[in-house]
Amino acid sequence: MRMRVAVPTAPAGSDISLPPVEAVGKLLGEGRAGNFQKNLNKLRDVIARCKLHPPAQPSNLVLNIRRDRILEDALWHFLKEPMSDPMQLRAKMFQVKFVGEEGIDQGGLTREFYQSLTHAFVDPSPALFATAENNDYTYQINPLSGINPEHLQYFELIGKVIAKSIFDGVQLDVHFSPAFYKSMLGMQLNFTDLETVDVELYKSLQYLQENEINDQGLCLYFTASYDEFGVAHEEPLKEGGGDIEVTDENKAEFITLKTAWRLEGRIKEQMDAIRRGFYQVMPQPELLAIEFDDRELELILCGIPEIDVVDWRQNTEYKSGYKATDKVIKMFWKVSMRVITRTPHYDSSTVRGTGCDVSGR
Repeated sequence: MRMRVAVPTAPAGSDISLPPVEAVGKLLGEGRAGNFQKNLNKLRDVIARCKLHPPAQPSNLVLNIRRDRILEDALWHFLKEPMSDPMQLRAKMFQVKFVGEEGIDQGGLTREFYQSLTHAFVDPSPALFATAENNDYTYQINPLSGINPEHLQYFELIGKVIAKSIFDGVQLDVHFSPAFYKSMLGMQLNFTDLETVDVELYKSLQYLQENEINDQGLCLYFTASYDEFGVAHEEPLKEGGGDIEVTDENKAEFITLKTAWRLEGRIKEQMDAIRRGFYQVMPQPELLAIEFDDRELELILCGIPEIDVVDWRQNTEYKSGYKATDKVIKMFWKVSMRVITRTPHYDSSTVRGTGCDVSGR
């Protein structure tokens, strides 16, 4: 069972410490760990400046949310005043009310709202995201999201929510592919990023890289083919691509163009909408000047991975005839508990996040 519960690290001047440097070092490499802490403080300064002169009214941003219509209700609120104003989103806290439920929002309902909303974004129903091909716990943009006529509005909303979560110091409960975070920061995507997005295409292009193909009769041209709800499509990767055969001499260009098409071209509208929403709230020049990389952005948004072994064990399903009482299963849990508890922030798909709060609250 995967859980990511934020344990915020408070802004400068508080009594709560930053994430331990050794824990950050395990994720980013020792060379970047100390620099990351400094950059966090730079980001806090940016956020503090944005909150310095808040609009007078309202005191809080009130959201009335129906749990079964959370996407539609969130979009409605963000499209109208005061939440259509980026200055309000930067400076004011949410006050969340779930329709038909008792409760006063003292922070817990806001965190629940973020968790429920991000889960709704990646739910299969709105067709906005799909699971990454190399695992089932990170997500990537669905190239076929256009089946949802409001998909670009929702992607812009996602960008705003991600930025707002940084201002509020709330960690998100959903992880995206490395290519997603790189694209958010305007970083260059490369061939290795393709492996987490499209394993089959990655292996095919890798085969071209590593083998001579002139005598293989592959009949491969500078085109990209894909299926859209049972309808086959083909588009050229360059002008006249349908007439240009891939050879050993030009395969490097083909690999570059095909990779760019898959990572960027197929989802350009969606990623443009996310970036548009994100940078309406987050000041773009200031953030990019800090020079966070994709791993650091993910760490800010989602926290440091840890494992709750007890929760993992309680929520494990056994298959192929195994039972919790089997000797080998008991040995597995004994070894897992020993290894994970002795290795701080041990990395796994079963994680509990320890966050990096930069909100300045």
